[in-house]
Amino acid sequence: MSLTPTTLSQTQIDQFISHGAVYIPGAISADFAEHCAREMLGYMGIDEFDPSTWHARRAKPVNRGEPPPEQPENRYRYDIHAPRLWGAMCDLLGSDRLRPEKTFRSNGVYTLADPAVLADPNPANRWLAPLPAEGRGGWHIDGSPEWFRHYLDSPQVALLVLIFFRDATRLGGATWYAPQSVAWVARHYVNHPEGGGPSPQDIMARCTDLRVAEGRVGDAFLLHPFMMHSASPSVLPQPRLMENDNISLIEPLNFDRPDPAQFSVLERSILGALGVDRLQFTRKSE
Repeated sequence: MSLTPTTLSQTQIDQFISHGAVYIPGAISADFAEHCAREMLGYMGIDEFDPSTWHARRAKPVNRGEPPPEQPENRYRYDIHAPRLWGAMCDLLGSDRLRPEKTFRSNGVYTLADPAVLADPNPANRWLAPLPAEGRGGWHIDGSPEWFRHYLDSPQVALLVLIFFRDATRLGGATWYAPQSVAWVARHYVNHPEGGGPSPQDIMARCTDLRVAEGRVGDAFLLHPFMMHSASPSVLPQPRLMENDNISLIEPLNFDRPDPAQFSVLERSILGALGVDRLQFTRKSE
C-alpha cells in the first residue's frame, strides 16, 4: 500500500506530527454546512436567533439533539460529502486501514450561551477560559471505558474530527486542545501495557501550551487520538454547532512494521513522541 499523501501538504503533515492537529479550511462546502446546521437545529428544537428558546435544550444532560423516534438521524458519507476531509484522513492513517463508507452526523454537538449571561451589558466579561490550572474545563481524550479499554495501539479512536456547521470562535464555545498532552499520553500507555487511560489532571498539570480550534463555516480540524481537549463556554448569541466524530481503524496500530515506509503518519507521530524508531508493543492483561 502506498502512503503517499494526496490531500495534505507536507507542512500540514509536519504540523500533525509535531502538534497533533491539522486545520482543514473548506472541508465541506458552505451550502452543505448550512444544510447540516438546519437539520441540527431541527433536532435541537430551538430558534438559533432567539436565546429565550434555549433554556430547555441547555437543561438536557447530553449536547446532541433528539431526532423524532420515527425519523432516524441523517448520516453522510465522508468520501461523498467531505471528500477533501476524507482524503486528509487517508493521508494520516492509510486509505486501506480506515473502516470504509464512514459517515458523520448532522446531529452534531452544540454549545449555547446562558441567556442570563447574554442579558449582561458586556457578556464577554463573564467568559472564563477552560484553564486546567484553575480547575476549569472538562479535559479528556475520547473513548469511554464503557466503549473500549485504551491501549497504545487501540484502533477504536484513531482521529478526532471537528467539522464546523457554524463559525467556531474563542468566545463562542470553540474546542480547546493541548498539543503537549500527546507525548505524555503516549508515555502513559507505553508504561501501562495493561491499558487504561491516564488521569487528565496529571496530564494537564504538565501542559502549558493550550490552543483553540477556531474556524469558519465548513472548516474542520483533525486532532490526534491522544490529544487532551475540552469544551469551553460561549458568551455569544449564536449557537456553536459542529460535528465531533471519531475515526476508527480496521486493525490496531502497528509500531513494528517490517518496512518503515509503511508506518502511517499517526504511527510515526506516536513513535516520535516516544523518541524511538520502532516499538514492539504487546498488550498485557490486568
